Amino acid sequence: MKVAWVLLFFVIFTACLESIQSASYCKTGTYVKAYNCPKKSKWVTTYYKACGWLWQKRCKTGSRYWFKYKQHTCYEHCLIRGGWSSWSRWSSWSSCSSVYGSHCIGDQFKRRKRYCNNPRPKNGGSCYGSGTQVTTRSCMRKVNGNWSSWSSWKSASPCSSSCGRGLKLVIRNRSCTNPSPRCGGYYCHGSQTAYKMNVCYDQKYCRGKALKSAPSSKAPKKSTQR
Repeated sequence: MKVAWVLLFFVIFTACLESIQSASYCKTGTYVKAYNCPKKSKWVTTYYKACGWLWQKRCKTGSRYWFKYKQHTCYEHCLIRGGWSSWSRWSSWSSCSSVYGSHCIGDQFKRRKRYCNNPRPKNGGSCYGSGTQVTTRSCMRKVNGNWSSWSSWKSASPCSSSCGRGLKLVIRNRSCTNPSPRCGGYYCHGSQTAYKMNVCYDQKYCRGKALKSAPSSKAPKKSTQR
């Protein structure tokens, strides 16, 4: 029984394959193609036997289902290939991305697109080719330098006065390391050091000078004549 079903399936499959291979191409303007295909119909055989009073009735004892296959003309919609639109304009070059193993040499790319809508595909069709084009080029990953934060002010000279109010020079520094320039990048613009004069007050020698320059508290002696 199983062998019979396998043989039947093989015959049906072969018939379908031949019908598909011999299918006609789509007719221009119709977008429909016809081909031979087997159509399966279900049949049933019912079995009866005499039963009842003096066997005057017929009672159903069982049924057997089986299928018939008949060749028919089938129709299906053809695949309609789409057409590409014109290419769009190229995009701007991307930023210079790093390439593995190199700190200074990188890659840039730009792209353009087209769309599958001239005409649009139908019935599962598509457009041949890609909708995106990409072009690349090598680039130098220049990194321009940038200043770090200023340091705190520090004294660069002693106070101009050794006693009292005076002026002194103070400075602060910054470095071109945020980041440092590399791969042909520009050095930081401006000065690395800032200067200014601050007011200072020193009393280191005030006491000695005051005593030296202060007038004497003793009165001079008067000479007497006899």
